[in-house]
Amino acid sequence: KDVLDHISVLRKVRWFAVFDTDPDSEVQGLYQLFQNAGGMQQLTEMWVPANILKTKSSELTSKFDCNKMPWLFVNGRRDECPEYQPKEYKEWKSKWVSAIGHFLKVLGEKLDQQKSSLLFGSAVRRKTEQIYHYFVAAAG
Repeated sequence: KDVLDHISVLRKVRWFAVFDTDPDSEVQGLYQLFQNAGGMQQLTEMWVPANILKTKSSELTSKFDCNKMPWLFVNGRRDECPEYQPKEYKEWKSKWVSAIGHFLKVLGEKLDQQKSSLLFGSAVRRKTEQIYHYFVAAAG
């Protein structure tokens, strides 16, 4: 019950984006709690670095739905698709960090002044720090 109370408070914030490093978030983490808290299914748009790498820069901007909150699973998702699977830090950094940085840059170009908050959901400090540095660079 306490967790759901905290989630209901978080849901009231107009998040610009969520960067979630938990690959199990969709099943037993923050994403799942947001979805189960009611009505969020239509308000979030799921992304993984593997999708970003496959998308041309010119197409990435047009794929953002301004009415939905981008939810980036920065360490992938436990999914049937092998390319979405989480990576160890070294592989994650070499393959996906640049995609995350690009995502942040494109996202920053679409920044809505009404939604200026970011939520970093992580139990992995090194990955969160890396993403934060890209965010600062993209914002600067």
